[in-house]
Amino acid sequence: MATLVAVTGFAQQTKTKVVAKPVAKTVKKPVAAQPAVEKVFDNGIKLSMKGFVVSSAKLYFEDGTQVPEDNTVELNQKIVMQVVLDTGYKVMGGKVFPGGSEKITLDNGYEVLNSGDMFTQYDKTGVAAEDGKYVSLKAVMTQLNDKSKAINVVFRIWDKKSSSQVTGSYQFHIK
Repeated sequence: MATLVAVTGFAQQTKTKVVAKPVAKTVKKPVAAQPAVEKVFDNGIKLSMKGFVVSSAKLYFEDGTQVPEDNTVELNQKIVMQVVLDTGYKVMGGKVFPGGSEKITLDNGYEVLNSGDMFTQYDKTGVAAEDGKYVSLKAVMTQLNDKSKAINVVFRIWDKKSSSQVTGSYQFHIK
């Protein structure tokens, strides 16, 4: 007596009874979102990193000297925050596509600046991958009536071609 067994749409004739073996099903588990890595760098720069690996974050003056650890500066003196991103960009044709925004407030909540993306000029062209490692954002206070108030800077740096981002903050004071 012959038994007909269907195997993926084909029929085969056999003289023995074929018993189907159980097949392990692939179970798709949701990928757990990677937790953000929190770290405090020089000058009290607090970062939360997702996707990016940051090797350095520091505050400098425009002449390249580092801002003192107490982050006290003169009125009208520009501060440059530089973040060095070691990895995390999606590189396309040797280019990366950074985004960056910054919000500056006083201790009392008064909003001095709330920028949108400051790197829109690179949306189509991108920047060389090596150059994209070094992201700088500037802050300056030109007028402040109460110099006892701290100036709070909150920022975000992101990759426009992936989900990598760095969010962070620091404070500075006027002499």
